[in-house]
Amino acid sequence: MYSAGDLVVYGSTGVCRVEGVGSPALPGADGGLYYKLTPVLRGGVIYTPVDTRVQMRPVVSLLEAQRVLDQLPQLVPQPLEEMSAHQLSEFYSSAIAAHRLPELARLAISIHRRRCTPERQRCRYGRVDVKYMKLAEELLFGELSAALGATYDEVRDRFIAGAKGLVSGL
Repeated sequence: MYSAGDLVVYGSTGVCRVEGVGSPALPGADGGLYYKLTPVLRGGVIYTPVDTRVQMRPVVSLLEAQRVLDQLPQLVPQPLEEMSAHQLSEFYSSAIAAHRLPELARLAISIHRRRCTPERQRCRYGRVDVKYMKLAEELLFGELSAALGATYDEVRDRFIAGAKGLVSGL
């Protein structure tokens, strides 16, 4: 069970701070124990049962976060060029659902590479690419920034520097 002050990754919301555990006086609340979560990158409050089905786990350690950034140059982007929009959507959503930083990093690099190739003058993204690129980066950079004690922008800059050789235009 998590305690007040803990940082957790809550589903596709990303990093949240546990504000407390208790029985909230909310309409429809069954009197059971709920976590009160505050998303770190967004405003608002989330109440979720302690035994929620939504994937919830602790933020990775400093060492694990550093390892992800150190391994960026060795990541092999997923070839996405031949996939249909439906196949891309399924592939992207399964990578997001895995909730693992190396997969999110690979996904972000793969989507960027899909649309930013040396043959193209500009980067062009479809709606599916934009949606999942944004979500992958928010989840990845949000968790890395929490683990490293760095800002979102600092993590984004470190990610871009680490992935520079993998994608043109990055």
